[in-house]
Amino acid sequence: MSTFRHTEAQVASYHADPRMNQSGLKIIAQEGIQAFLRKMEEALREEEWYSEKEHFKIGKAVDFSLSQGEDQFYHAYHFSNAATTPSGAVLSITRKVFEWALIRKEGQANRIDGFDQYRDLIYEACNTVETMRDGKLETGYYMKRAAPIWEEDTRWLTVAKNGGTDYFGELIENYGKVILSEEEGDIIVKVVNSFKSHPHTSRFFLEEEGVDIVYQMPLFFDYEGVACKILPDMMRIDHNARKVYPFDFKTHGGDILSFILALRARRYDIQGSFYNYGIWKNLATISNLIGKDIEGYRMASFAFLCESTKYPGTPMVFVMTDDMMTQGVSGDGKKLMGWNQAMARYNLWRRHEFSLENRFAETNGVVFMDQFFEYTVNI
Repeated sequence: MSTFRHTEAQVASYHADPRMNQSGLKIIAQEGIQAFLRKMEEALREEEWYSEKEHFKIGKAVDFSLSQGEDQFYHAYHFSNAATTPSGAVLSITRKVFEWALIRKEGQANRIDGFDQYRDLIYEACNTVETMRDGKLETGYYMKRAAPIWEEDTRWLTVAKNGGTDYFGELIENYGKVILSEEEGDIIVKVVNSFKSHPHTSRFFLEEEGVDIVYQMPLFFDYEGVACKILPDMMRIDHNARKVYPFDFKTHGGDILSFILALRARRYDIQGSFYNYGIWKNLATISNLIGKDIEGYRMASFAFLCESTKYPGTPMVFVMTDDMMTQGVSGDGKKLMGWNQAMARYNLWRRHEFSLENRFAETNGVVFMDQFFEYTVNI
């Protein structure tokens, strides 16, 4: 049995690659081609696409720890040990000041001065936070200037005393690492330990005779002329059963069974079925990595290993049924679009150079709609 891990640089190179991924296909399926074009750069850089950025940060850290290993995790992440860890506005302001100070010092963190030397940047950063900004309030027939929550002459000192100074020092000392608050660190440790120790999920991480485990292997393939990419969190290859078991690690902010609601809302059926197809297309590539021929192996249904970040302790394994796999590929024939249809729509718009004028040229901008509220170019 062998375990294969891929380096942080390999994964970063994958994210920088502009090929189509499941996040882009989900946007096309749910929001349309124009939304995809607006969000394309970020969507193709990340494997997840949703708005809970803080939750996403914790999820990425858990993924990194499980897929890269604990040693590499502490090379990339730092748990804050500041006497006062800032939160909310102070955290946002301090991070902005550091980013601007880094630009001022031409990217050399070791040349950055103490926090109190950047009062001008602190004031500027405060004005990017809604509750701290000087502004005007409309009262009756005239505009009245609104007083900031913190007085201008003491604003920098308030930020400093509420954890800004200590946190700024940590940003300098740990430049290049992702800094996590003590609370975030506690959640990540609990979730990772839960995955590795609970009998529901620990068995998938165990080393066994006749089994190879591959973590976050960048895989590339073409589909109907579109260059595609996938990054499965884990593939467990059972040579005894001649079967490949693909997994994705998920963290969820609510009760564990309510992950099903997130699965539907975020169209993880698209992700799972797209990943299964991409892995199947890459069985020869995976064979070269592990040194064993698996091209004749069967693909197991895609599964999500999920744990709650709010109530950790009972991780669950969510396995996609054949019907869900089919829906992820081809939709449900009514409201839900699958990744196959999203790809077809992408190719159609690509032929029209992603131009509204070109796409609807023959109808001169008239959009005909069918009973499923889908548009077409003719009746």
